[in-house]
Amino acid sequence: MKLINISTVLISMFLVLNTSAQKIEETVLQYEYVQQPLNPLTGLVSYSFTVATPYPENHDALLAQADKEFQERLDGYPDEVEEAKRMHAEREDSYADDVALAQYNFQLETEAFDNLNAIEKLALEEGRPKLRMPSKPGPFRAPTEPTYIAPNTSTSIIFKTDVLADTYLKLEGFVKGTENALIGTVDMEAFDAGDTERKSSTEKVYNSSTKQYVDQTTYSYETAVRRPTRLTLEFNGETIYNDIFEGTGEYSTTITTVSPNMFQIEKDNVSGILQNINTYLNEQYGFVNVPAVLTIRAPKNKGEFDDLEKAGKLAKRGINPMGSSDGKAELTEAIQIWETVLGESDVNNKKARINDKVTQSIYQNLIEAAIYKEEFISAQDHLILFGEMDLKYKGETWVTSRTSFIEKRLGN
Repeated sequence: MKLINISTVLISMFLVLNTSAQKIEETVLQYEYVQQPLNPLTGLVSYSFTVATPYPENHDALLAQADKEFQERLDGYPDEVEEAKRMHAEREDSYADDVALAQYNFQLETEAFDNLNAIEKLALEEGRPKLRMPSKPGPFRAPTEPTYIAPNTSTSIIFKTDVLADTYLKLEGFVKGTENALIGTVDMEAFDAGDTERKSSTEKVYNSSTKQYVDQTTYSYETAVRRPTRLTLEFNGETIYNDIFEGTGEYSTTITTVSPNMFQIEKDNVSGILQNINTYLNEQYGFVNVPAVLTIRAPKNKGEFDDLEKAGKLAKRGINPMGSSDGKAELTEAIQIWETVLGESDVNNKKARINDKVTQSIYQNLIEAAIYKEEFISAQDHLILFGEMDLKYKGETWVTSRTSFIEKRLGN
């Protein structure tokens, strides 16, 4: 597929690198490419995805339960009032007997106290018995009428499954529909979390006030979580994927610096899984516009490297075309100049025009240009030759990153 340059931005960064006799100018270019699917589906036109979760789509069940409990209290209220009346009447009827019993007990306790000698009377903590009369029943008061208790919806998780699918599952390069569609179903199981484990680490930090290093202990909280999620994909009546999505069937560790909010972690877990599934779907079957950068390198030494300076300018116009040109001719001419100049390479002679440093910059230009044109085999060939050179750490890191990128684009 052809490269696209939508809202391309040219950013020049003039990083001057010293060589024995040359200076290398680096120009960083931003562009956008269409990432090809690893497993393109012939005839694919649209997509249709659905999501199922163990959560309700609204608070209707909670509200219905609250309504039911309120109605049950209302229905039982008349009986509650009658029972309260009965008990109040019993208290009124028994009041006289309760008074007589209290007086009788007081009389017995008083007689027993009077029969004690002086020492025994002093030993009693409460002293002389006191008459404790029972409380006289007041007027009848009916129980409080039932009131509606609204459910606490702040601690419940709800998800509208159609909104989840529309928000998180989009196959780039295609439209939502049913014609020649990739049909996908995401079925999430219950959230599972283990006990949170608090861990500590201590390190020396400098205290500017005391001008001494002191121990500082920091804490982290680790919680093992998982949510098995089955992904099923069908195309043209054939099931092309049906399995627990990678990473959801096993426990993964969530790390926080404070005691974790499990309610929020459980909610975020849903969106996190759907985002990972969407990434997988687009890597396998979608055409994704991806922002990227590349660097064009050219030696700066007026008069001596006019050809490479020209190639650098052509490459910039090729990657960021202006006017009526689509940039193809300019980039092709730049590549031809680089390949021609490579014939002069003398990596063992620091004073050579195309010495080791300049040769490395040309190889990097050819690799970047091949990646831009999506000629990844050519990019690999140049990358192998570049990797065999005497590189510094920065160059080795560059080789590693470009190798990984090319292998991913080739589906390796």
